[in-house]
Amino acid sequence: MKTKATTIVEISRTIREKLKAHENLSRLSFDVRISQATLHSIMCGRTTYPRPDIVDKLCAHFGITIVAVEQEAA
Repeated sequence: MKTKATTIVEISRTIREKLKAHENLSRLSFDVRISQATLHSIMCGRTTYPRPDIVDKLCAHFGITIVAVEQEAA
């Protein structure tokens, strides 16, 4: 069974990969209402544990659920 911290790290890693693949962080920032600085911090790995509301917004934008992120990261 995975610990909560492990799951959060996996979710963060998966979101980071999605952000790196995204063509335009400025547009993404506008679309999901998250600052470019926050997105950049997540993408570069400075933010290892993004806030749950940030994770929810990004997962909704990329069309994935937390369960799907956990499975994809595994």
